[in-house]
Formats: sequence, structure tokens, C-alpha cells
Amino acid sequence: MDENIDVNADNTKIHSNKTEEKASSWSPGTGPKESPGKRLYRRASVCLGLLCVLLLTALIVLSLYYKTSAEDTEVQLNGLKGERDQLKNYYHYCLAKQICPQGWVDFSSRCYYISCQQKNWFESQQDCKQRGADLAIINSGEEQEFINNLNKRIWIGLTDTDKEGSWNWVDGTNLTIRFWKQNEPNDAGGKEDCAESAVEFNPQMIWNDIPCELQRYWNIQNHNLCCTATNLQP
Repeated sequence: MDENIDVNADNTKIHSNKTEEKASSWSPGTGPKESPGKRLYRRASVCLGLLCVLLLTALIVLSLYYKTSAEDTEVQLNGLKGERDQLKNYYHYCLAKQICPQGWVDFSSRCYYISCQQKNWFESQQDCKQRGADLAIINSGEEQEFINNLNKRIWIGLTDTDKEGSWNWVDGTNLTIRFWKQNEPNDAGGKEDCAESAVEFNPQMIWNDIPCELQRYWNIQNHNLCCTATNLQP
């Protein structure tokens, strides 16, 4: 009986010692070892988190940079627009102060030269070219009324010699504003390829297509200088 008690006591002591050894191996701060897969997953998560933080920081910095850059660009653009407007105003001021050469007539900041002799359309344009100009190119109703007040039949720089029915100005620009007489242009006889500005009560219906070989005076135009061609007979 006593021997059994001693054996049980020994077994209890041995069991107690093993429990203490096991408990000591599980000291605070020490846990079971992680598998390599878990460690790799944790490191990848940390790296991904850091990368997200860096990307977010970069986006914030870039947005602030571009916002500042856009504001600076807008300021510069507004400054350039202001300079452009000043230059335009100065340009118109210079035109308004322009003094026309002797023998030329001023109208709406342009100078016009009216010939004293008659020539056909081609000779008139050639004379204008020699003066560094072109036959008149009419861009407004006011300009057309001014030419009508000259009270002469005038060559203008309008022709369809290159392509029948396709009227263009001598500087190569297309016809956008028209002051044709009623039923004109009609290319009567198939030979009317040049335009004149006749003398009419209504200056808004005054152009007529006629043969280019007819004799007219002319009106020169060169950026700010214009040349007209006319005929003594109204």
C-alpha cells in the first residue's frame, strides 16, 4: 500500500516536472513557429501596404503640382491675351493715323487709288501689281457703298477665269459677301469672266460680270492700299 502511494507520488512528480518544462518552453512573447508560407504572405502584405502609401503620396503631390501649374498657365494665358488685345488696339490706332500717299483717298483706315485711264481687267490688275497692290477686294457693305459713291464703273478684283462659275478674289480668297445685280452673274455669251462695280441706286445690288477685255478704270488694293478701275460712262 505504501509502495503504491510512493509510486503514484513519483509519477505525479514526473508529470509535474514535464508540465513545468513545457510551460517554460511557452514563455510570454514566444509562440508557435510560423510556416514559411505565412511569413511570405505577411511580408507581401506589408510591402503592398507601403506601396499603396507611396502611390497615394505621389498622387497627392502630383495633383498639387498640376493644380499649381494650371493656375500659372492660366495667369500666363490671360497675360498673353491682354498683350494681344493691346497690339490689336495699337494696330488699329496706327491704321487710323495712317496718312495716305498723294493722289490716294482714305476710307475706313484704307487708302484707295482711282486710275485716270481705262484698261481691260488684266492690264488693270497688272498696273495694280506694279504698285504693289491688287484690284479692290470688297469685304463690307460700307466699302461697297463708298465705291459706288465714286460714280464710276469700276473693275474689282473678282473673276472666274480659272473655273467658270467659281468666283474668287485676286488674292485667292473665296467670295463670301455678294453684291450682284439681279440675275447676275449670267455669263452672257459665255465670255463674261470679270466683275465690275457699276453705278446703281442700290449699292447692295451693283456687281455685274462682263468680258475681261472691256475698258474700265481700276481701283487698287494692297493690305491698306486699294486701287479701283472705272469707266467714264455710268
